[in-house]
Amino acid sequence: MKIKNIRLIIVCLIGAVFASCTKWLNVQPEDRFSEEQVFSTAQGFEETLNGVYIKLASGNLYGDKLTLTIPDVLAQLYKTNGSVSHRFAALGRYEYGDAKAVKPLMEGIWKDAYVAITNINKLIEAIDTKGAAVLKNDRLHTMKGELLGLRAFLHFDMLRFYGPVYDSADSTVNAIPYYKATKVEVQPFSPANVVMGMVINDLNEALILMKDDPAKAVGYKEQNNHRFNYYAVLATKARVLLYRKDNAGAYKVAKEVVDQSELFPWIKGTKITAELKNPDRIFHTELLFAAYSNDLYNNYNDYFYYEQGDNILAGGSKQFIKKVFEEKTADYRYTYLWRDPPGIVGYEVFFKYADIADKGIGSQPQRNLIPIIRLSEMYYILAETDPVPANGLAYLNKVLNARGLGALTSVTNLQNEVMKEYRKEFYGEGQLWYYYKRKKITSILSALPTNNNGTIPSSAWVVPIPEEELANR
Repeated sequence: MKIKNIRLIIVCLIGAVFASCTKWLNVQPEDRFSEEQVFSTAQGFEETLNGVYIKLASGNLYGDKLTLTIPDVLAQLYKTNGSVSHRFAALGRYEYGDAKAVKPLMEGIWKDAYVAITNINKLIEAIDTKGAAVLKNDRLHTMKGELLGLRAFLHFDMLRFYGPVYDSADSTVNAIPYYKATKVEVQPFSPANVVMGMVINDLNEALILMKDDPAKAVGYKEQNNHRFNYYAVLATKARVLLYRKDNAGAYKVAKEVVDQSELFPWIKGTKITAELKNPDRIFHTELLFAAYSNDLYNNYNDYFYYEQGDNILAGGSKQFIKKVFEEKTADYRYTYLWRDPPGIVGYEVFFKYADIADKGIGSQPQRNLIPIIRLSEMYYILAETDPVPANGLAYLNKVLNARGLGALTSVTNLQNEVMKEYRKEFYGEGQLWYYYKRKKITSILSALPTNNNGTIPSSAWVVPIPEEELANR
């Protein structure tokens, strides 16, 4: 989104952008006076940072479009052609030019991502100019590190969503703009390889600033996985390096996370199988970073609840889900995350984000969370990049064991096993599409055709930049 079009958001940062923080709506709109009020206390900084996370969890970002729906529709994990009126039918056919059903989705993601980046930059500038006077030194560093990490994370997601397949010749062609400040001037588009360099620089600086992050001592506890903690930054760096085709670098960084995996322990099987009223279907102890969404269960009812009939987001047939999970009923992700509904549709429906019985605030830590980065991804990166196949298989088996499955003793194609795991593990989290794009996989298991053999056309990899952004550049 063009910075000149969101200067009002910069001026009314707290009152307009963080509208959910209603106590700030009466703050006077003058930029200087508002900043003096907000950033005169440590609490003001913390509440503004909380506003950043609220924005990230909004519907156009990780509260819906970038997790629950769009990337998984593109990866053909849901049957969207069961009804001519299905809201995602055109998207499932990669009709990016559809002005009614597709373009608004892509415009909303772009706009809100760059609004979030502007908010991040505004807070970084406030930390640099006013933070030393009101923040303790360790919190000042950790907060700035969180923000730099988030800035890198968002730019990287915009690159892998709207940008080219990275190892193509297009990697040196302009891809997206990278904003490091709240300048009014429109920033030029940078080539993908340049954007990658800026992402890595921000992540490296974040890691230095976050060397004393409390998450390094207590891991997921104290809601550390609700924020962009030290390990979320590390995991993002591993993800970025893998996308950049730096397998050795990705392996090294992912190993740093896995070496501290006791801080984000595998979910206990009984939390899924025995907690019938309050199961932990998202495996929250393993999450390195998650979005807290008050709208999650409304979205679940809107997209995945069986009463949606043909407009539901689901596999569309029992056969497809059996193929995805290879009929391994011991797999927690199969038996406990998919359910047979009563009558309205004749196949399993996605149950991962169904609400639980105990709705007390804070009593069930898994409630309202949408996974964004999880520990298992680091094991998949190690399995993919370890030069010794036997070692890679051992990393993959760690995840299989944690999902209720036995270890594989040998495989003829380890990379194919990794791909199947991405398909099983990240349902409703939006990661499979980027795996396909990174590996340039065009023939896929698909919910769309009746025989479940699908194709991703080469034209689908690059989502068009919104026209408004390109106008008058």
